[in-house]
Amino acid sequence: MQLIGPLRVPWNLVKTRLQFANVMKFIGSLWDLTSRRVSLPEEKWFKFLGHVQFMLTCIEDCVGLSLQDIQKIHGSLMHICFVYCEGSSHLPVISNFMSHYNGNEFICRHGFNALTKTLLWWK
Repeated sequence: MQLIGPLRVPWNLVKTRLQFANVMKFIGSLWDLTSRRVSLPEEKWFKFLGHVQFMLTCIEDCVGLSLQDIQKIHGSLMHICFVYCEGSSHLPVISNFMSHYNGNEFICRHGFNALTKTLLWWK
C-alpha cells in the first residue's frame, strides 16, 4: 500500500486482497507499478474507438445525434483522460455541443465541423 499511497488511488482492499503484481488491471486501466505507467487495456481501447467511430459515421451520414449519444461519448472520453491527460483539452467541444440540447433527451442534432475534428483527434 505504501507504493501506491502517493498516487492517491482508491484501492479496494476487499476486492484486490492486496494481491499486487507488477502489471495489473484496476479501475478499468492497466497499471504497471514497476515502470509507474497507466494505460488502457486493448479491449477497452477498441471499445472506446468504436464509440468514436460510431459518432463519426453518424455525422458523415447526416444522422442526428441524441443527447444520450453525446453523454455516452463524453463520459467515455473523460474516463480516458485519466490515462491520456492531453485529451482533456479536446473535451470542451463535446461539452459545448451537449449544452445545445438544454436537457431535452428527445431531440437529435447534427454534428458540426468542430465536433468532427475533435472526434478525429481522439481516433
